Amino acid sequence: MQSVFLLTVSGVSQLFILVMSANIIGRRFLTRREVVYLGIILSLIGTPLLVTVQYFSLLVVLGITILAFRWKKKSWIESVVLSILPLFLMICINYVLEWITVAILGGSNAIYEGNIVSVIISSIILYLMAYAVSLLIEKLSRAETYRNNSKESSYLMVALLIVTIIMMYLFIYLESLYSFSNDIIIANSLLFCIYAIGINCVFMLILRAGQLQLQIKKQKVQLGKLNEYTREMERISSDMNNFNHDYINILTSLHGYIEKGDTLLLKNYFQETIQPLNQALLNSKTQLSEFTNRKDLSQ
Repeated sequence: MQSVFLLTVSGVSQLFILVMSANIIGRRFLTRREVVYLGIILSLIGTPLLVTVQYFSLLVVLGITILAFRWKKKSWIESVVLSILPLFLMICINYVLEWITVAILGGSNAIYEGNIVSVIISSIILYLMAYAVSLLIEKLSRAETYRNNSKESSYLMVALLIVTIIMMYLFIYLESLYSFSNDIIIANSLLFCIYAIGINCVFMLILRAGQLQLQIKKQKVQLGKLNEYTREMERISSDMNNFNHDYINILTSLHGYIEKGDTLLLKNYFQETIQPLNQALLNSKTQLSEFTNRKDLSQ
Protein backbone atom coordinates (compact mmCIF):
# COMPACT_ATOMS: atom_id res chain seq x y z
CA MET A 1 0.00 0.00 0.00
CA GLN A 2 2.85 2.34 0.85
CA SER A 3 4.59 1.62 -2.46
CA VAL A 4 1.39 2.51 -4.34
CA PHE A 5 1.16 5.80 -2.45
CA LEU A 6 4.80 6.64 -3.17
CA LEU A 7 4.36 5.68 -6.82
CA THR A 8 1.33 7.97 -7.01
CA VAL A 9 3.20 10.90 -5.45
CA SER A 10 6.14 10.41 -7.79
CA GLY A 11 3.87 9.99 -10.83
CA VAL A 12 1.89 13.16 -10.11
CA SER A 13 5.06 15.20 -9.59
CA GLN A 14 6.56 13.91 -12.82
CA LEU A 15 3.41 14.73 -14.78
CA PHE A 16 3.51 18.32 -13.54
CA ILE A 17 7.22 18.48 -14.37
CA LEU A 18 6.39 17.19 -17.86
CA VAL A 19 3.89 20.01 -18.43
CA MET A 20 6.27 22.59 -16.96
CA SER A 21 9.12 21.45 -19.18
CA ALA A 22 6.95 21.46 -22.31
CA ASN A 23 5.72 24.96 -21.50
CA ILE A 24 9.28 26.27 -21.13
CA ILE A 25 10.50 24.65 -24.35
CA GLY A 26 7.40 25.97 -26.13
CA ARG A 27 8.24 29.52 -24.93
CA ARG A 28 5.55 29.61 -22.26
CA PHE A 29 2.55 29.29 -24.54
CA LEU A 30 0.49 28.10 -21.56
CA THR A 31 -0.62 30.34 -18.73
CA ARG A 32 0.12 29.28 -15.15
CA ARG A 33 -3.51 28.35 -14.68
CA GLU A 34 -3.48 26.22 -17.82
CA VAL A 35 -0.30 24.48 -16.62
CA VAL A 36 -2.03 23.62 -13.34
CA TYR A 37 -5.25 22.50 -15.05
CA LEU A 38 -3.39 20.30 -17.55
CA GLY A 39 -1.26 18.83 -14.77
CA ILE A 40 -4.40 17.99 -12.77
CA ILE A 41 -6.09 16.39 -15.80
CA LEU A 42 -3.01 14.29 -16.55
CA SER A 43 -2.76 13.28 -12.89
CA LEU A 44 -6.42 12.23 -12.68
CA ILE A 45 -6.16 10.16 -15.86
CA GLY A 46 -2.53 9.09 -15.90
CA THR A 47 -1.97 8.16 -12.26
CA PRO A 48 -4.58 5.35 -12.09
CA LEU A 49 -3.22 4.03 -15.38
CA LEU A 50 0.34 4.24 -14.00
CA VAL A 51 -0.66 2.07 -11.05
CA THR A 52 -2.46 -0.48 -13.25
CA VAL A 53 -0.65 -0.62 -16.61
CA GLN A 54 2.50 1.18 -15.42
CA TYR A 55 4.64 2.83 -18.10
CA PHE A 56 2.19 2.19 -20.92
CA SER A 57 0.07 4.92 -19.35
CA LEU A 58 2.54 7.37 -20.90
CA LEU A 59 0.99 6.71 -24.30
CA VAL A 60 -2.30 8.09 -23.00
CA VAL A 61 -0.48 11.03 -21.42
CA LEU A 62 1.24 11.78 -24.73
CA GLY A 63 -2.08 11.67 -26.56
CA ILE A 64 -3.67 14.12 -24.11
CA THR A 65 -0.75 16.55 -24.21
CA ILE A 66 -0.62 16.49 -28.02
CA LEU A 67 -4.33 17.34 -28.24
CA ALA A 68 -3.99 20.02 -25.54
CA PHE A 69 -1.07 21.69 -27.30
CA ARG A 70 -2.88 21.47 -30.63
CA TRP A 71 -5.85 23.20 -28.97
CA LYS A 72 -3.43 26.02 -28.04
CA LYS A 73 -2.86 26.62 -31.78
CA LYS A 74 0.42 24.74 -31.98
CA SER A 75 1.00 22.79 -35.19
CA TRP A 76 0.81 19.01 -35.13
CA ILE A 77 4.60 18.78 -35.46
CA GLU A 78 5.13 21.22 -32.59
CA SER A 79 2.55 19.41 -30.46
CA VAL A 80 4.26 16.05 -30.96
CA VAL A 81 7.73 17.48 -30.31
CA LEU A 82 6.61 19.40 -27.20
CA SER A 83 5.02 16.21 -25.83
CA ILE A 84 7.80 13.73 -26.57
CA LEU A 85 10.89 15.87 -25.98
CA PRO A 86 10.18 16.65 -22.27
CA LEU A 87 9.34 12.99 -21.68
CA PHE A 88 12.62 11.93 -23.29
CA LEU A 89 14.40 14.54 -21.19
CA MET A 90 12.86 13.28 -17.95
CA ILE A 91 13.70 9.66 -18.78
CA CYS A 92 17.33 10.60 -19.44
CA ILE A 93 17.50 12.43 -16.11
CA ASN A 94 15.85 9.49 -14.33
CA TYR A 95 18.38 7.08 -15.82
CA VAL A 96 21.22 9.34 -14.72
CA LEU A 97 19.81 9.54 -11.18
CA GLU A 98 19.28 5.77 -11.06
CA TRP A 99 22.82 5.15 -12.28
CA ILE A 100 24.23 7.51 -9.64
CA THR A 101 22.10 5.90 -6.93
CA VAL A 102 22.92 2.31 -7.85
CA ALA A 103 26.41 2.40 -9.36
CA ILE A 104 28.06 5.20 -7.38
CA LEU A 105 26.18 5.42 -4.08
CA GLY A 106 25.52 1.69 -3.90
CA GLY A 107 21.84 2.16 -3.17
CA SER A 108 18.75 0.45 -4.53
CA ASN A 109 16.53 1.45 -7.41
CA ALA A 110 13.40 0.58 -5.42
CA ILE A 111 12.70 4.10 -4.15
CA TYR A 112 8.98 3.43 -4.06
CA GLU A 113 9.53 0.92 -1.29
CA GLY A 114 11.45 3.46 0.80
CA ASN A 115 9.91 6.56 2.31
CA ILE A 116 8.26 9.78 1.23
CA VAL A 117 11.45 11.77 1.84
CA SER A 118 13.42 9.91 -0.84
CA VAL A 119 10.58 10.41 -3.32
CA ILE A 120 10.36 14.13 -2.57
CA ILE A 121 14.13 14.58 -2.86
CA SER A 122 14.28 12.71 -6.17
CA SER A 123 11.32 14.74 -7.48
CA ILE A 124 13.00 18.03 -6.50
CA ILE A 125 16.24 17.01 -8.21
CA LEU A 126 14.29 15.94 -11.29
CA TYR A 127 12.45 19.26 -11.32
CA LEU A 128 15.61 21.35 -11.03
CA MET A 129 17.47 19.41 -13.72
CA ALA A 130 14.48 19.36 -16.08
CA TYR A 131 13.96 23.09 -15.55
CA ALA A 132 17.60 23.90 -16.32
CA VAL A 133 17.80 21.72 -19.42
CA SER A 134 14.43 23.00 -20.67
CA LEU A 135 15.69 26.58 -20.43
CA LEU A 136 18.77 25.57 -22.43
CA ILE A 137 16.67 23.88 -25.12
CA GLU A 138 14.35 26.90 -25.27
CA LYS A 139 17.33 29.19 -25.76
CA LEU A 140 18.76 26.99 -28.51
CA SER A 141 15.37 26.85 -30.25
CA ARG A 142 15.49 30.62 -30.69
CA ALA A 143 18.53 30.31 -32.94
CA GLU A 144 17.99 31.28 -36.56
CA THR A 145 19.18 27.87 -37.71
CA TYR A 146 16.40 26.10 -35.82
CA ARG A 147 13.69 28.59 -36.78
CA ASN A 148 14.47 28.24 -40.48
CA ASN A 149 14.49 24.46 -40.57
CA SER A 150 12.65 22.98 -43.50
CA LYS A 151 9.54 20.84 -43.12
CA GLU A 152 11.54 17.80 -44.18
CA SER A 153 13.95 18.34 -41.28
CA SER A 154 11.03 18.79 -38.87
CA TYR A 155 9.43 15.54 -40.05
CA LEU A 156 12.75 13.76 -39.59
CA MET A 157 13.03 15.09 -36.04
CA VAL A 158 9.53 13.88 -35.22
CA ALA A 159 10.36 10.46 -36.66
CA LEU A 160 13.47 10.28 -34.49
CA LEU A 161 11.46 11.20 -31.40
CA ILE A 162 8.91 8.48 -32.17
CA VAL A 163 11.73 5.96 -32.59
CA THR A 164 13.07 7.19 -29.26
CA ILE A 165 9.75 6.42 -27.57
CA ILE A 166 9.85 2.92 -29.03
CA MET A 167 13.42 2.46 -27.79
CA MET A 168 12.38 3.77 -24.39
CA TYR A 169 9.72 1.10 -24.03
CA LEU A 170 12.19 -1.49 -25.25
CA PHE A 171 14.57 -0.55 -22.45
CA ILE A 172 11.74 -0.66 -19.92
CA TYR A 173 10.67 -4.07 -21.21
CA LEU A 174 14.22 -5.39 -20.86
CA GLU A 175 14.34 -4.11 -17.29
CA SER A 176 11.04 -5.80 -16.47
CA LEU A 177 12.34 -9.14 -17.77
CA TYR A 178 15.02 -9.04 -15.07
CA SER A 179 12.71 -7.66 -12.37
CA PHE A 180 14.44 -4.27 -12.47
CA SER A 181 17.61 -5.63 -10.88
CA ASN A 182 20.46 -3.26 -10.10
CA ASP A 183 22.73 -4.79 -12.74
CA ILE A 184 20.22 -4.35 -15.54
CA ILE A 185 19.47 -0.82 -14.32
CA ILE A 186 23.16 0.08 -14.63
CA ALA A 187 23.50 -1.56 -18.04
CA ASN A 188 20.33 0.02 -19.38
CA SER A 189 21.32 3.42 -18.02
CA LEU A 190 24.62 3.29 -19.89
CA LEU A 191 22.97 2.03 -23.08
CA PHE A 192 20.26 4.67 -22.93
CA CYS A 193 22.83 7.42 -22.36
CA ILE A 194 24.78 6.18 -25.39
CA TYR A 195 21.56 6.15 -27.40
CA ALA A 196 20.71 9.67 -26.17
CA ILE A 197 24.14 10.92 -27.24
CA GLY A 198 23.64 9.32 -30.65
CA ILE A 199 20.24 10.97 -31.04
CA ASN A 200 21.71 14.33 -30.07
CA CYS A 201 24.42 13.90 -32.70
CA VAL A 202 21.76 13.19 -35.32
CA PHE A 203 19.82 16.29 -34.23
CA MET A 204 22.98 18.37 -34.53
CA LEU A 205 23.56 17.02 -38.03
CA ILE A 206 20.00 17.96 -38.97
CA LEU A 207 20.47 21.45 -37.56
CA ARG A 208 23.78 21.74 -39.40
CA ALA A 209 22.08 20.76 -42.64
CA GLY A 210 19.43 23.40 -41.94
CA GLN A 211 22.18 25.96 -41.37
CA LEU A 212 23.78 25.09 -44.71
CA GLN A 213 20.41 25.42 -46.43
CA LEU A 214 19.97 28.84 -44.82
CA GLN A 215 23.40 29.95 -46.02
CA ILE A 216 22.63 28.77 -49.56
CA LYS A 217 19.33 30.64 -49.46
CA LYS A 218 21.09 33.83 -48.34
CA GLN A 219 23.69 33.44 -51.07
CA LYS A 220 20.94 33.09 -53.67
CA VAL A 221 19.28 36.26 -52.37
CA GLN A 222 22.59 38.12 -52.46
CA LEU A 223 23.30 36.85 -55.97
CA GLY A 224 19.86 37.99 -57.11
CA LYS A 225 20.44 41.43 -55.61
CA LEU A 226 23.86 41.59 -57.26
CA ASN A 227 22.35 40.71 -60.64
CA GLU A 228 19.70 43.38 -60.12
CA TYR A 229 22.40 45.88 -59.23
CA THR A 230 24.40 44.98 -62.35
CA ARG A 231 21.37 45.29 -64.62
CA GLU A 232 20.46 48.64 -63.09
CA MET A 233 23.98 49.94 -63.53
CA GLU A 234 23.95 48.84 -67.18
CA ARG A 235 20.63 50.59 -67.72
CA ILE A 236 21.86 53.79 -66.09
CA SER A 237 25.05 53.64 -68.18
CA SER A 238 22.95 53.23 -71.32
CA ASP A 239 20.77 56.18 -70.30
CA MET A 240 23.85 58.32 -69.74
CA ASN A 241 25.19 57.42 -73.19
CA ASN A 242 21.84 58.33 -74.72
CA PHE A 243 21.91 61.58 -72.79
CA ASN A 244 25.31 62.47 -74.24
CA HIS A 245 23.89 61.95 -77.72
CA ASP A 246 20.72 63.89 -76.89
CA TYR A 247 22.78 66.67 -75.32
CA ILE A 248 24.47 67.38 -78.65
CA ASN A 249 21.10 67.36 -80.43
CA ILE A 250 19.65 69.72 -77.81
CA LEU A 251 22.46 72.23 -78.24
CA THR A 252 22.07 72.11 -82.02
CA SER A 253 18.29 72.61 -81.82
CA LEU A 254 18.59 75.43 -79.28
CA HIS A 255 21.14 77.17 -81.47
CA GLY A 256 18.76 77.00 -84.43
CA TYR A 257 15.74 78.30 -82.49
CA ILE A 258 17.76 81.12 -80.96
CA GLU A 259 19.07 82.21 -84.36
CA LYS A 260 15.52 82.23 -85.76
CA GLY A 261 14.24 84.07 -82.67
CA ASP A 262 11.25 81.70 -82.52
CA THR A 263 10.35 81.81 -78.82
CA LEU A 264 7.19 79.70 -79.26
CA LEU A 265 9.11 76.78 -80.78
CA LEU A 266 11.81 77.26 -78.16
CA LYS A 267 9.23 77.09 -75.36
CA ASN A 268 7.56 73.99 -76.82
CA TYR A 269 10.92 72.31 -77.31
CA PHE A 270 11.86 73.03 -73.70
CA GLN A 271 8.61 71.56 -72.35
CA GLU A 272 8.49 68.53 -74.64
CA THR A 273 12.17 67.58 -74.77
CA ILE A 274 14.38 69.21 -72.18
CA GLN A 275 12.09 68.87 -69.15
CA PRO A 276 11.36 65.10 -69.63
CA LEU A 277 15.02 64.46 -70.29
CA ASN A 278 15.98 66.40 -67.17
CA GLN A 279 13.49 64.40 -65.08
CA ALA A 280 14.84 61.12 -66.46
CA LEU A 281 18.35 62.26 -65.60
CA LEU A 282 17.31 63.11 -62.03
CA ASN A 283 15.63 59.69 -61.64
CA SER A 284 18.74 57.91 -62.88
CA LYS A 285 20.89 59.97 -60.53
CA THR A 286 18.66 59.07 -57.57
CA GLN A 287 18.71 55.35 -58.41
CA LEU A 288 22.47 55.44 -58.90
CA SER A 289 22.86 57.07 -55.50
CA GLU A 290 20.66 54.42 -53.86
CA PHE A 291 22.61 51.52 -55.35
CA THR A 292 25.98 53.16 -54.64
CA ASN A 293 25.15 53.81 -50.98
CA ARG A 294 23.75 50.32 -50.42
CA LYS A 295 26.35 48.43 -48.41
CA ASP A 296 24.53 45.14 -48.13
CA LEU A 297 23.25 43.78 -51.41
CA SER A 298 21.09 41.25 -49.54
CA GLN A 299 18.81 44.03 -48.26
